[in-house]
Amino acid sequence: MKDLRRKLLQSGLLAVTATVLVAGLVAPGALDRWENSTWDWRARMRASRAAKTARPDSAAICLILMDQQSLDWGRKTNSLPWPWPREVYAPLIQFCRRGGARDLAFDVV
Repeated sequence: MKDLRRKLLQSGLLAVTATVLVAGLVAPGALDRWENSTWDWRARMRASRAAKTARPDSAAICLILMDQQSLDWGRKTNSLPWPWPREVYAPLIQFCRRGGARDLAFDVV
């Protein structure tokens, strides 16, 4: 009887401890402090690995950025409302290819 009571007490304490730990980790923001304190280290490690495996020509990256002002200009000048029709992207791609671009990526929001 004494052993049973002891096992029940241990099991109950273990269950309560596990519940508190899981609830603490699942709670929003519980790991934010740890995540923020390790962010710089993780970013440096990722950059270090990327630098070791970078292609020699990876420095030749050109970004073409379009902001709201650019979209407004396109609408006023070329009557192109957003979102642009697919036919608009072909001249952009051809322009980039003539400039020597091997790869293109569009991030359209």
